[in-house]
Amino acid sequence: MPFPENLIAALGTLNPTCFVLAFAGIVLDLLTGFIIKGAIPHKISSGIMREGLVHKAWEIAIMISAALVDITVNVGMDIGLQLVSNATCAFILIMELASVCENALEGNPELATAPIVRYVSQAKKDAQEPDESDEG
Repeated sequence: MPFPENLIAALGTLNPTCFVLAFAGIVLDLLTGFIIKGAIPHKISSGIMREGLVHKAWEIAIMISAALVDITVNVGMDIGLQLVSNATCAFILIMELASVCENALEGNPELATAPIVRYVSQAKKDAQEPDESDEG
């Protein structure tokens, strides 16, 4: 099959669900962050919003780049897997959902007693602590 048809076929093999879910996570994080950190305490700052939008734009660019990698692999090697884009979208979705949970905790501190929140908080602390085995 000539190149353009391969490219169109490869584009059609991408899983749109993972992109839609990741994008929904991005939008949900933007909304909860704007409402809880900006609108409710009346601290709306265009500089902070601009910085947040730039971060989200980079996430979308990373998702598009991952899709391009999968399309390239599909066209060049005729492999119908979308491992890079699916993994990238899943990572971004998990990251955004964790941020939404942080926003929810800031807006409703009583949620901090929920077992899942304690688990996520501990996992975040563990991830931020330096690994002792990496030290000399």
